[in-house]
Amino acid sequence: MPTDVAEGDMSYYNGSEWVKIVAPTTEPLATYSMEWDIDNNKPYWKTNVDLKSVDFNGTMYIYPVDNSDGVIWGTQGVSAGATSSTDGSSNTDLIVVSEGEGEYAASVCANLVSYGYDDWYLPSIDELDAMYKNQATIDMPSSGLYWSSTESGSNLAKEINFNNGTQIDDGKNFSRKVRCVRRD
Repeated sequence: MPTDVAEGDMSYYNGSEWVKIVAPTTEPLATYSMEWDIDNNKPYWKTNVDLKSVDFNGTMYIYPVDNSDGVIWGTQGVSAGATSSTDGSSNTDLIVVSEGEGEYAASVCANLVSYGYDDWYLPSIDELDAMYKNQATIDMPSSGLYWSSTESGSNLAKEINFNNGTQIDDGKNFSRKVRCVRRD
């Protein structure tokens, strides 16, 4: 048996030696089950999660918890050209190219690798509005200011106040909440 097994790890004998499979990194609201890969004749950890979704030009999956309680949108005076009200994925790509390294709303989502996916993005204003309108079914808080990826100019970006649904053009240097989304 492996001697470096930690709590939650699993071990199996592959016919010639013991192999350790490290316990999965926990994700918000995920459960894990041990499964057997019949094709490769070995066990593995299966991640089980019910990501909430809304219908907006297809299925949009919402990360189950806020990805940031407060982060800036980006640099004041810099325009990324992220003006789409419906395509947060393209907006996010434009923002990341414009802003580069660092922590800001779009980078929080663009750098997220979770539940086996690395294609998370900051929702556009219309995508965020769909989330606001369906917040009860997606278990999203009913308070706080959330950034969208939609830019209003070199100094402003769009956000939604989840207290009342008001859309606001606000300074990119203010800290706001972020909730990432993805599509299949």
